[in-house]
Amino acid sequence: MLRHKGLWAGALSLFLAGPLLDGSAFGAAEKAKPSLDGKRPSDKLLLATDAQRTKFPTGVLEMALRRHGAKRVALRADFVRSHNTSYAHELPKTKIRNQKSSGRCWIFTALNVIEQDYAVRTKRNIKLSRAWINAKNLQATAYELLKEGAEANAISFTADNDIGEGGHFAYALHLLDKYGAVPEHVMRDFQDSGNSGTVVKLLETVVADAQNKLRATDKNSEAAIAIIKQAQSDIDRTIALAFTGKATLPERFVYGGKEHTPKSFASEYLAVKPDDYVTLSSQDNLRKGWREGGEGVHKVEIYNTGSVDIMKEAVRNAVDQGKKAYISVPVGDAAAPYMTGKRGKDGKEPAPGVMSIAAFDYVSLGFPKPNLDRSTIQRLRLHPSNHAMTILDYDPTADKKGFVKWKVENSWGEDAADHGIQHMYDDFMTHFVGVVTVPRSALPEGLAKEIAADEKREASIKWEPK
Repeated sequence: MLRHKGLWAGALSLFLAGPLLDGSAFGAAEKAKPSLDGKRPSDKLLLATDAQRTKFPTGVLEMALRRHGAKRVALRADFVRSHNTSYAHELPKTKIRNQKSSGRCWIFTALNVIEQDYAVRTKRNIKLSRAWINAKNLQATAYELLKEGAEANAISFTADNDIGEGGHFAYALHLLDKYGAVPEHVMRDFQDSGNSGTVVKLLETVVADAQNKLRATDKNSEAAIAIIKQAQSDIDRTIALAFTGKATLPERFVYGGKEHTPKSFASEYLAVKPDDYVTLSSQDNLRKGWREGGEGVHKVEIYNTGSVDIMKEAVRNAVDQGKKAYISVPVGDAAAPYMTGKRGKDGKEPAPGVMSIAAFDYVSLGFPKPNLDRSTIQRLRLHPSNHAMTILDYDPTADKKGFVKWKVENSWGEDAADHGIQHMYDDFMTHFVGVVTVPRSALPEGLAKEIAADEKREASIKWEPK
């Protein structure tokens, strides 16, 4: 679910969590593929080399496009044959999770990064509750709308200002810092992911009702305070019932033989602060330095490096330290021409989970060849990022100076892409990925000095109804 606040232009919009996609890159019309037994020239085109593709008659190209669709025909057989799934510094395999029908990719990705950092630091594993962070996210966004209604004596939420599940890494850190965390076994992901739309609408109804009452009530009066307190209670109860089946969220639990609150658990086991990670962008057409975006609880600071190579170096450093990196990427319609689908049931789907511009040849089919550089793509937001994923490895070039591809962990379950893994080639990273978040320890030395010398304005979650 996207949060449209109007201030997420350019790189800032890359933080927004995207809708759940089904992992198929080819579409319903292309799922029933004919046998490639050589009987039809239009089928042979799918297996043709780059040199052979240009020699097919126009009629064969037309039939191939009609039978298989543009994307499947454009997928180069030469690329598929050269594609492999090996990487240089592969991190231990982790459980591929499924965000289901929700917009919580940013929560899954952020906690993937934090759990891996914990494993590197302690040599032990920890599993955190995704549902807890989402519950606090919905609570915080609902409270923010109550605040606006109380201050303005008006209905303040619209289609562009509503309760939603969108977010970004820095916001997840602020939620952890303010509300703590709970282990996964204390608050498991039950119905909230599959029925998130229902919960959101119930919460919006509570807030709209309170705002409507506040319009007819004097500001800061006892009656206004009573309305806000009742709305807060209704919000908390709605979230708790939807996420746990109980009237309240977990307040105390036992972990490691000791009783904890969410705050004490986060302090003792995670010890994570918002400043432990840095969000980097590589907007070529913007000045270097800190940039502020978003509003309310979604306010965020990004450091623009002005260089995609510096951003890549930071990601590589994180992986070399055994850690993961958070990235915002275009998926679905935003990247449709350059993504392959999930592995077919018969295992014959070509190169599942690939994200690459070079993997597809549309020009030989008669499509025009665009000549757009990275800066133009960013400025016009032709491929806007709408999904968060985790980088956990890279494949370097032979000279070790560049990259062939990046191994990306998704949160669409193991049935998506290549058993839940995306293989993002470096051309996709270079042209489309504008924002990453890495541990501060992974910053290249020169960048770390620049950031230390530049004052950062920290966002936080401050308002709560009394």
